Amino acid sequence: MVRYPPLLTLLTDFGLSTYPGQMKGIIHTILPGAQVVDLTHHVPFADVGCAAHALLCAFGDFPSGTVHVAVVDPGVGSGREVLLLHLAGHTFVAPDNGLLWPLWEMHRVEARAFHLRELQGFCLPPSSTFHGRDIFAPVGAWIARSVPLITLGEPIERPRVALESPKPLVGRSHVEGEVILVDPFGNLVTNIVPRLLPGDISEVSVGEVTIEGIARSYSHWGEGPGVIVNSCGHLEVFLFMGSAAEALGVGVGERVLVRLK
Repeated sequence: MVRYPPLLTLLTDFGLSTYPGQMKGIIHTILPGAQVVDLTHHVPFADVGCAAHALLCAFGDFPSGTVHVAVVDPGVGSGREVLLLHLAGHTFVAPDNGLLWPLWEMHRVEARAFHLRELQGFCLPPSSTFHGRDIFAPVGAWIARSVPLITLGEPIERPRVALESPKPLVGRSHVEGEVILVDPFGNLVTNIVPRLLPGDISEVSVGEVTIEGIARSYSHWGEGPGVIVNSCGHLEVFLFMGSAAEALGVGVGERVLVRLK
C-alpha cells in the first residue's frame, strides 16, 4: 500500500503577505515533506462567515486524514480559544470564533471538539499578533504528525462561539433567503439550498429583477441574469461573462425570494 506524505490545507485572510509562507516554513520545520495546499489566502479581511462557508464547501474535496488550518482571527491576542475539531475523517484547527461552527452543526453527531490547552513543546512562544505562525501552524503540523487530539486539547461538548448565519424561511409556495457571499466573479451566492425545498423552483427575485427557470450551465443561459445551483449546492444568481453583483447593484444581505411551482 502506497503511503503518501501528510496533507494540510491553509485558509486565511492574509492576502499577498509573507504570512502564509511563514506558516508553511513552520509546518515544514516540524513535519519535513508535508504537502501543504493553499485553499485560499484571499478571504475578505476578518470575514469569519466567508471563511466558514469556504471551508464547509471545500473540505470534502480532500482525502480523509487531511488537516485543515484556518486562520481568520480578528480576536488574535485576546482570550479567545483555539478550537480543534475532528469529523468525517478530517481535522480542523481554527479560532473558536464561529469559523468552524457550520461544520460542527452539520456533523455534530460524529464531531469531536477540543479546546487547545497544551502549548509547551508544541507551539512557539506566541506573539500578540501572529498566532497563525506561532500556534495554528505548529498545532496543525503536530496533528498531521499523529499527535492525538486528547494530548493537545481539553474535550468540550461544542464550540463556544456560534456563527449567527441567516436561515432561509421556507413556506409552502415560496422561500425567502438572502445573499451570503459575492464570489470573485460577481456571482451572488444565497443561503438557499434547493434540495431542501418543498417544491420545484418557478422564479427567483433579487433586487429589482425576477428570473424565471433554472440554468443548467452558465454558458447555456444566454443574456441577462440567471439562476443556477452552484458546485456547493447553493442557489446562485449569475451573469454569463459579467458580474451579477454589479449589474443588479446588490450584495451580501440582499433579500432573495424563490417562488415554487
